[in-house]
Amino acid sequence: MDLLRFIRTHPDFAPLFDYVHALCWPILIWEILWLALWMRRTGIRDFTYSVDRWGFIDIHFIEDRPYPSAYRSPARTFRAFNDPSWASALPACLEAAPNDTLILPRARGRWPEGPEGVFTPFPNTS
Repeated sequence: MDLLRFIRTHPDFAPLFDYVHALCWPILIWEILWLALWMRRTGIRDFTYSVDRWGFIDIHFIEDRPYPSAYRSPARTFRAFNDPSWASALPACLEAAPNDTLILPRARGRWPEGPEGVFTPFPNTS
């Protein structure tokens, strides 16, 4: 009974018991024990499997063991935010703060009064 409780509450196998009908739990327990013994015997930990409603486990894909001499990409290194390479290449004369009123007009109330901060194309001669 302790083995059943242990397998039923194990986080890897608990969802399987919700999927399989309660009458088929002995089959599922037998399959889980077989799977655990197979994992211990072969040392394989990465694989995909499925369970049907009757409790039978089917293994679909077994990942190969990684080769120790296989190529490994170098670890990524990130620059610090105070690195000068993050600085902008925009010249100081084109910064948006002092000259934004020359390009982007802002309305001052209603349009008949005229936009604020924009050079008028024609002088007012009236």
